[in-house]
Amino acid sequence: MHYLAAKELAESQGFSYRQLNDILTDSLPDMLPRLEAALGTRDAPAPEMLTEAILGAVNPVMPTLSGVLDEYIDRTKTRHLKKYDAQKHR
Repeated sequence: MHYLAAKELAESQGFSYRQLNDILTDSLPDMLPRLEAALGTRDAPAPEMLTEAILGAVNPVMPTLSGVLDEYIDRTKTRHLKKYDAQKHR
């Protein structure tokens, strides 16, 4: 399951998506509704994808190198306005 899909699935059940390590730092009363939703019932257990989404078991996606470069260029484009072409390619 992809991170964004897990985030949307958790939110559709009324929970914000949080990583499991963050959830485990909550007190038991705060954690209980999330645990109950992730388990489902004896007659109707929650699907595995729902459990992973609610319990934060899906790792966030790391950005691609080209995406990081594009964001860097976009954020620093004002620094490059007065540069010559040769200077831009260094």
